[in-house]
Amino acid sequence: MKNLLKITGILPICLLIIFAVSSVSSCTKNVKPEDSKEEALEENETKYEDTDKVKDAEFLVYAAGLNYEQIELGQLAQQQSKTQMITDLGKYIEEEHAKFSSELTGLAAKKDITIPIQNTEDGKNAYKKLDTKTGNEFDRTYSNMVLESQRTAILKFEAAAKDSKDADIKAWANASLLNLKIHSERAFNCLNESNKL
Repeated sequence: MKNLLKITGILPICLLIIFAVSSVSSCTKNVKPEDSKEEALEENETKYEDTDKVKDAEFLVYAAGLNYEQIELGQLAQQQSKTQMITDLGKYIEEEHAKFSSELTGLAAKKDITIPIQNTEDGKNAYKKLDTKTGNEFDRTYSNMVLESQRTAILKFEAAAKDSKDADIKAWANASLLNLKIHSERAFNCLNESNKL
């Protein structure tokens, strides 16, 4: 009888524990992981009240997202394109943005600015879009994506080189501009060649 009382006393506690564990696990399955870019922006906004520092942080967050996206798209181009000029462009873009990423990581650490630590949602969506293409359509789409992203980057880097109040960020943005223009030119040439096929 005592054993029966012990079991009936333990049973509700066990059921409560099972219910709590299953509730927590079902909640965590429905939680969407946050975008690394959004997390970095929120952390920087919380950290800094100075609007110039927030603008610099937004620029570095943008640049980090650009790097992750271009590295992953460059790798995809090397894997999936059957055209040498596109695989060469992919390799070049991957290497260049890996170099930018390394420089940017050091700069962000020096300035105590949080940047994304992985590809952003925008970058993941760009990858998914490109991954659905094949053949010449893949080549044209990749070239166009690189061209558009580099043109946008040039505008943002020019603005930072002109407007940033931080000498180091201003210098890095300015030094990066020439390479971004070369990336844009190479992507433009690849797009023109792809359009001829």
